[in-house]
Amino acid sequence: MALAGMTQEQTNEENRNHCKYIAEQVELYASGDAYRCPHCGEVFDHDGIAESERENAASIVCYTCPHCKEEIEESDLDPVSLYDFFGDCYDIEFRCDSQKEYRSVCIMVAFGGPNIYIDTASKQVELYWWSDRASYLLSYDAVVAVDDWAEEYWNCL
Repeated sequence: MALAGMTQEQTNEENRNHCKYIAEQVELYASGDAYRCPHCGEVFDHDGIAESERENAASIVCYTCPHCKEEIEESDLDPVSLYDFFGDCYDIEFRCDSQKEYRSVCIMVAFGGPNIYIDTASKQVELYWWSDRASYLLSYDAVVAVDDWAEEYWNCL
C-alpha cells in the first residue's frame, strides 16, 4: 500500500531502508563496541569517534560525539549492548524443540505501522505494513549475538 504521493517502488525502497537501519543498529549493539552519548543519547561505534586529549596535568582522554559534536570524557562513555536494545522490545517469540531446547527467536521491535521483527531463523529484519513487505539480512555475527542473548534469556525463564 503506497503512501500518498509515493510510488510503490519508492515505498518498497523506504521500507527496505528502514529494515537496513534496524539491522545496522542490531549489528552496532551486538558488536560490543557501542556507546551512548551522555549528552544527546545517540548510540555510536567507539571506533568511529575522534579522540582528543585535553591539555592539562591530568591528561584526560576525550572523544567527540559524531551526532551532537559534544566532547565526552572517556570515563563518561556509557557502554550499551543487546540487553539495552531489546529492553524496550514489544514481544519475543522463542522457538524451541520437543526437549524445550532453544532454536531461534523472533523479536518485535516496532508495531502499529509498520510492524518490524528481528528473526534469527530467517537471519533478517522483517517489516510488515498492510500488504507491504520488506526485509534486510543480518550479518552472521549479529545473528549469533542475538541468538546468544535470546538463549540466555530463554534458559532463565
